Amino acid sequence: MEQLITNDEIVHQPITEDLLAKATPAQLTLLLFNGCCDFIKRGEDALNKKDYEQTNVWVQKAQSIISEFRCT
Repeated sequence: MEQLITNDEIVHQPITEDLLAKATPAQLTLLLFNGCCDFIKRGEDALNKKDYEQTNVWVQKAQSIISEFRCT
């Protein structure tokens, strides 16, 4: 039987194909949410450095995740 992974493992492990294959739908949502938060933080950091091009890259990545959440 395939071993399930915990939410704590999802948050603290590098994302691999094996991790994605074992994750529940709720855990995949958590991964996306955490990724979105990370992209927003990176965008904020880039904005503070006045790196507007990189800010835009990170904000667009976050927007893509949010758009996906809105569609599903």
